[in-house]
Amino acid sequence: NQYAGDGAVKSLPKITKFLELNVQMYQSNQRLTATHPYGSAWYTWPLMIRPIFYWVRDSARIYLIGNPLVWWASTAAMLALTGALALVGLRQADRTVLLLMGAWLMNMLPFVGITRVMFLYHYMIAMVFAVLMLTYVIEKTYNERQTKIILTGLVLVSAASFLYFSPLTYGLSLSPAEYEKRVWLPGWK
Repeated sequence: NQYAGDGAVKSLPKITKFLELNVQMYQSNQRLTATHPYGSAWYTWPLMIRPIFYWVRDSARIYLIGNPLVWWASTAAMLALTGALALVGLRQADRTVLLLMGAWLMNMLPFVGITRVMFLYHYMIAMVFAVLMLTYVIEKTYNERQTKIILTGLVLVSAASFLYFSPLTYGLSLSPAEYEKRVWLPGWK
């Protein structure tokens, strides 16, 4: 910067610089007014209502779309833990639940106040914690043998779901009928 090495200019404390940077980023985001047809609101991300359509050529398309099984199961687990947390209260809650919910919230709350166009990819970090919540719910709900069976089944069905939706991820050609079978929600078009 132009003041580097200038002894007359006093350096700000790191926390002040950090806070100023965050205020500037927030204000910069608030000034953006552009829209986008594949933009989506933060509260739709856990349901994967609006994936991002990137490219089309003939009968091939590329989307940023998640695996619906993993996406929706992790959202159900997050909602179940939220309900359980509401029933037992913060003082009685398991520390792991508090950590997972807190991490998920820390990744989601910054987007609540942003009015500029946002996209599904903003949810990816929070999604990691939602998946961890899914495994936590399964582990705490079932015995060890049942957990292994359920998680193995979940991995196998998730792999099949991945293969089914992979033409949309990798731009592989699909007939119109095959494409329509993979577009489960109106927002996916």
